[in-house]
Amino acid sequence: MPAKAGVPGPEPSQDAERSGAPGSPTREWWLRTVLVLQAPRAVLVALRDDSPQAASARAEPVLLIVWLAGMASVLSTTTAGRLMDDHDYDALLVAIWAFLAGGLYGGFAYWAFGGFLHGGVKALGSQGSYRRTRHVLAFAATPLALSLVLWPVKLALYGSDVFHRGGGDSGAGASIPAAAHEASSPGCCRSSRSSGTR
Repeated sequence: MPAKAGVPGPEPSQDAERSGAPGSPTREWWLRTVLVLQAPRAVLVALRDDSPQAASARAEPVLLIVWLAGMASVLSTTTAGRLMDDHDYDALLVAIWAFLAGGLYGGFAYWAFGGFLHGGVKALGSQGSYRRTRHVLAFAATPLALSLVLWPVKLALYGSDVFHRGGGDSGAGASIPAAAHEASSPGCCRSSRSSGTR
């Protein structure tokens, strides 16, 4: 029913904007998350907008990246490589461990490393906020988060040996996710240094 003259029509709800409706800021940030490896400069430019609305719109993509990057990090540790030496651990417990430990590690890195990075860029003259620095760090960790896609391949090849000390995955095969993890780290550093230090 058309609105009467002089009576304002219904305004788009904030819930619709946050839910990723077409054209909403949240949807745009999910698209940027997917394209960050292809067009990182465009994402870094968009991160210059540190308004509360823009920060809220990218909060969910940031949380996802941080959590997945944390999971990729803990799965690359020697602790993960011997979880099933403890017979109390089965596949389900390993998955729960990776999820919880990854979230904790990712959250710690996000706040602590974000603090160190912010101190560094402030010393270099950046006028950006601590929040923007953390968001830049999160998007720079996208390659690390994406390295998780290699784990199904490794599990298909080696099964539970991945989580046993000296299992069949030892040697060249074990280096597949590790190489991806190491390769992603320099990229993160370079992206972070080129962040909103402008």
